[in-house]
Amino acid sequence: MPGLADIHEKMIDGVADPCDDSVDESVLTAVHTQDGDSVWIPVQGKYLSNIFVKLAKYPGMTLVQIGEPESKDEEPVYVARGFHRGSIVPGYCGFHLQGARIMTRTSMLHVQRYEVLIAKPDQYGWRQIPQSDALIYHDLLGDHSIVLCGGTARTHGSGALVISSPISRWRQVDEWVCGRLLNDEVEGLPRQTPSTVDILVIQSIPIPRAASSFTMSDVLAASAASATLGTYWTDNDWKHALPAGHYSSAVHFSPPLRSIPTIAVGLRRLDLSQASGATIRIRSWPQNVMKDGFICNAQTWSDTILYNTRVDWAAIEEPDWQCGVYKTRDVQKQSWFDHRITFPTQFASPPMVFVCFNGFDMCGNWNLRVYATSVDHAGFNLSILKDDEGDSSTRVEWASITWIAVPGDDALRRRHVWIGQFGTAGMGDIGWDKPCKGHLDFGFQFNRPPKVFMGLNHFRASNGAPLRLDTEASGITESGMDWGVSTWCETIVKGASLKVLAIDSALQ
Repeated sequence: MPGLADIHEKMIDGVADPCDDSVDESVLTAVHTQDGDSVWIPVQGKYLSNIFVKLAKYPGMTLVQIGEPESKDEEPVYVARGFHRGSIVPGYCGFHLQGARIMTRTSMLHVQRYEVLIAKPDQYGWRQIPQSDALIYHDLLGDHSIVLCGGTARTHGSGALVISSPISRWRQVDEWVCGRLLNDEVEGLPRQTPSTVDILVIQSIPIPRAASSFTMSDVLAASAASATLGTYWTDNDWKHALPAGHYSSAVHFSPPLRSIPTIAVGLRRLDLSQASGATIRIRSWPQNVMKDGFICNAQTWSDTILYNTRVDWAAIEEPDWQCGVYKTRDVQKQSWFDHRITFPTQFASPPMVFVCFNGFDMCGNWNLRVYATSVDHAGFNLSILKDDEGDSSTRVEWASITWIAVPGDDALRRRHVWIGQFGTAGMGDIGWDKPCKGHLDFGFQFNRPPKVFMGLNHFRASNGAPLRLDTEASGITESGMDWGVSTWCETIVKGASLKVLAIDSALQ
C-alpha cells in the first residue's frame, strides 16, 4: 500500500530551509488551491475580522468551520494554515483569537501570518473514517475531494518536495482543534489516538442534512437579525422651498417592536442650495422613539435651502450590536481629524464597523470623507478628512457621524448581516447625462435577499451649483446588488462613496 508521501508529493522550484520560520511564498503557492469550491486566502494583520473585505470577492463562500460549539461559552473556530520550519501546517483561528494556532508533532504554536480556508457552505464537510484505515482514506471516501495541506518540505534534487496531507479535526479538552493526517497518525494528537479520524472533504453535490422537524421558515427566522429598515423621503416642490427648512414624518412599526429600538440614520440623497461662501448645511435625526414608531427629521438652517433629501433609517433591537452618533466642531482648520470611539461594552473580538454622515455644515470646497480605522474589541478611530484643493475658505464647522458595530463572528455564523462599501473612484465626473453604475458582491450568500441600509461616507462636488446627489440600490439578491450614483441639472459630482449595511431582517 503506497504511503501518503508517495500519493501526494509535489515538486516546486527552490529549496525550503527547514530552519526558516518566515513564510516561503514559493511553498505556499505550491499547495494554494482555488478550484471554485474552496480557496485559501491570506489574513492581513493579526485579527480575523480583517478578512471581510476579501470575502466580498468570493460570493457564496464562507469560512470553513471546524465544528459546532458545544456550549454557549465556546467560540467557533475555523480552518487555517501557517508556515513553520519548512512546513505548511494546518491549524485553526477565530474572531476571539489573535493570529492562528498551528499543530506540530510536539506542540501548538501561535503564528501571526496565516491563511484561512473558505468554501461553499453546502459543499464541504467532515467525514469520519477508522484510524486503522487512515492510509487508504482516498479509497474509503470515494468521489469526495479531500482538502490537502502541505506537509514538510524536503530537498529533492534541484527542488523541494512538499508532502500534502489531509486536514483532520478532533476535540481537545473543551474545544475543537485542527491538524493534519501524516502517515499513520494525526499530527498534534497524543499517542493515544482515537479509533476514528475526521477528514475535511469538498464535494460537488450538496452534503445531505439530517432530518429535522424545523421548517425553512423556522430556519430563516432563527438566522434573521432583529432590525427593521426603511427610508424617509421629502417630496417638496423646489419652487416653494425656503431657507432654514425643517421637515419631519412619523414612522410607524406594524406590529410594534418587542422593545424600544436604537434608531440609526444616514444621508443618501442631497439637494441643497449653496448660500454665501458656498455653504451647505443639513442634519437628520430621530425623535420620540417608541416601540410603535418614531419621528424622522431633516433640517437645514440659516440661509441654506433644503429642496429635498433621502434619509435611510435602521431600527435595531439586536442586543449585541452597538450604535452611536459622534458630533464634532473641531475640524474647521484641520485637513484631517481623528477621534477614538470607545465601545460602551467591549466585544469578544474586533467587530465590523459601519460609519456614515447624518449631517454637516461646511463651506468652500465640497470634499468630505469619514472612515473607521484601528478597529479592535474595545473601540475604533473615527477619521474625518477634508480636502480644500487649494481653497483656503474651506471650513467644516460641524459634522455628525452615525456608527454601528456588529460582532463579526456572529455575522459569519448566522449570515444575517454584512457591511461593505461602493463608490465611484476611477469612474470620472458624474453629470446629468453620465450617471455611475456598478455591482457590489456581499461577503457571503444570505438565506434570502437582504434589506439594505446605506449612508454617504464621502462626497466631492463642484460648488458652482447646488449640491445635487442621489444614490440607489436595485436588483438585490442573496449574493449582491446593483448600485447607482447620479446628479441632475448643471451640478458636477466628482466622486462619492456609500457604506452598506445589508441585513436579513426578521421583518421583511
